[in-house]
Amino acid sequence: MQICIDVPKWIFAEVDQNQFLYEISRMIRETISTLTERPRTNPEKVVRRAVTRLVIARIAVETLIAVKKDIDREIAMEVINELNEAMKRIEEKVRTR
Repeated sequence: MQICIDVPKWIFAEVDQNQFLYEISRMIRETISTLTERPRTNPEKVVRRAVTRLVIARIAVETLIAVKKDIDREIAMEVINELNEAMKRIEEKVRTR
C-alpha cells in the first residue's frame, strides 16, 4: 500500500540525516523489545501501537529519501530493511497467538 502526501521540502532542511535515521533505528529496536516483554495491558493494543509506530517510521524514512537527494542511501536502506524485519516479527507474533 502506498500513501501519497504532499510534504514541503523545508521540513527536512535542518535535519541531521544520519542522526534522524539513527533515531528511527533506535525506535524500531524499542518497538520490538516492547513486543517481546509481557504486556501489562491488552496485547492487541500493544501490537496495534507497534504497527502504527513502524508505519509512521517508514513514511518518515521514505519521505526523507524522496526529499533529500544527498542522503546516504546505504544507511537509509538498512533502516528500511530493519522496518521490514520488524514487521515480519510482528506478523509472526500475531500468527502464533
